[in-house]
Amino acid sequence: MHPVIENWSIVVAGVWNTAIFSPPWMGGKLKELFGYTHVSLEFMTDQRGTQVNFSTDHFIVNPQPSALIVAMKQIDDKSLLWAEQLVEDLLRTLPHTPVSAFGLNFAFTDEALNSELISLFRLSDADRLAENNYRTTSLSIQRSLQLDDAKLNAMLTMTEDDSLSVRLNFHHDVANAEEAWTRLTGRTLLYKADGLNFLQNVYGLRVKGTL
Repeated sequence: MHPVIENWSIVVAGVWNTAIFSPPWMGGKLKELFGYTHVSLEFMTDQRGTQVNFSTDHFIVNPQPSALIVAMKQIDDKSLLWAEQLVEDLLRTLPHTPVSAFGLNFAFTDEALNSELISLFRLSDADRLAENNYRTTSLSIQRSLQLDDAKLNAMLTMTEDDSLSVRLNFHHDVANAEEAWTRLTGRTLLYKADGLNFLQNVYGLRVKGTL
């Protein structure tokens, strides 16, 4: 398996005042925390208006009214820890922001399933669908699992060419910003390891290379 880097992220759901995230303010935060002297601005326009994303070498900060998203550009331990540190700092700086949940997201893909996994996707209605001229182009298995104090939402999707994609979401419901930063601290690398163990121990899937 290979990581799908663009789908690795930390998301904090809440009611965010995006006006606070001005280029001078966010640029100052990134310089103060990590020494960034150059941050690229990406302007996105939709029905909600224009929003600014802040792109660094390691991640993209995407403040939205309903969520703060830090999307990874690199997934080495340093980059992941920096993303966690940034989210924690923003929650501490904006403690009155109504926050309801946070999640850590990881994604992987594989070009070919092994026979054991293919059998996992064999459903009892497959023959009847084929007999009635329905072709299955993709099939997903989704589970919500309890792992200590987190909910693990796992979705495995097989396409008709027998390729596999996996999305893992480690989810926490929280009451406020303080609970979010307290529970987030130290979780990013922990959940990355938990995700890799889940893939290997449950499905026999190993991620190629070093993460």
